[in-house]
Amino acid sequence: VLADCRATGLFVLGPEAARRKIGGAESQGDNVLLVVEGDRLRALVSPRLGARVRALVPELTIEIVPRMR
Repeated sequence: VLADCRATGLFVLGPEAARRKIGGAESQGDNVLLVVEGDRLRALVSPRLGARVRALVPELTIEIVPRMR
């Protein structure tokens, strides 16, 4: 349920506001937001997940969102 709530919130915020939210408080946990850009797919990933994710398809670009204070 928590993951569904976070996913919905990030989706509703949109890519730029979601990036700020993902990079926000450490308590935000592990987050990934997939953004479709034409025929490319970008994953905005929280810093805690950054070292543990990798793209399995060439169309996916992973962007680790820096921690904001």
